[in-house]
Amino acid sequence: MADSGLLSKENTKLLIAYGYEFILGARIKNESRAVQEQIFRVAATLKDKESTVIEKSDGNRLVIDYSEKRAKKDASNRDKGISRLNAQISTGRLTKSSLNKRGYNKFLTMKGELLVDLDPQKIEQDKAWDGLKRILH
Repeated sequence: MADSGLLSKENTKLLIAYGYEFILGARIKNESRAVQEQIFRVAATLKDKESTVIEKSDGNRLVIDYSEKRAKKDASNRDKGISRLNAQISTGRLTKSSLNKRGYNKFLTMKGELLVDLDPQKIEQDKAWDGLKRILH
């Protein structure tokens, strides 16, 4: 088992080429659109502490795990981040120069040249991932 920092296409190819068995944790949001849609279909049926396996076309398997505790934590963290962003927006402290895609700034969108606002569609898309975790095997 290795940290998700090890997971890259190149490293995974090397592990397979040398015949190693491996288990790697990684972000499910980095999967292809087709795999993400498959994850959402099976995740909709999962109950707390259940998992399922998705066979990928490259021969690898994804273990998808759902946790209500994690879902609550994901939602709480997002709500705190959005509250912080709203406070920065209302005081004018959030400027174009402070924008990046880290953390909850991914929910922001530019309106005009300098007006910053939250993007509700991005927030809703993020909610779909609450409680889900992936392990590549």
